[in-house]
Amino acid sequence: MKEKAISLQYSTVDDILIVEKTIRESKDDLSKLELLNALPIKMNARLFNIIIAYLKNSGKIIIERGKIVWTWDPEGIKHIKNAGLLIK
Repeated sequence: MKEKAISLQYSTVDDILIVEKTIRESKDDLSKLELLNALPIKMNARLFNIIIAYLKNSGKIIIERGKIVWTWDPEGIKHIKNAGLLIK
């Protein structure tokens, strides 16, 4: 049973990375359905929605007017911190 749980956990992490990469590399902002269809793998809609919720809650994406927008920019945050512009 433990092997199955570990396998599921890794496949979920891989799935998250695939969704992230597809969003980042997309030339256009995609709707959820367009993103689901653009993925290089078939993905269960329930898992896809969980991943979208995770990405939204972690601040990596926003959904604006039905389109998914990648917002995560660690280099930009680093630049802001180094410039002393970040308010704590």
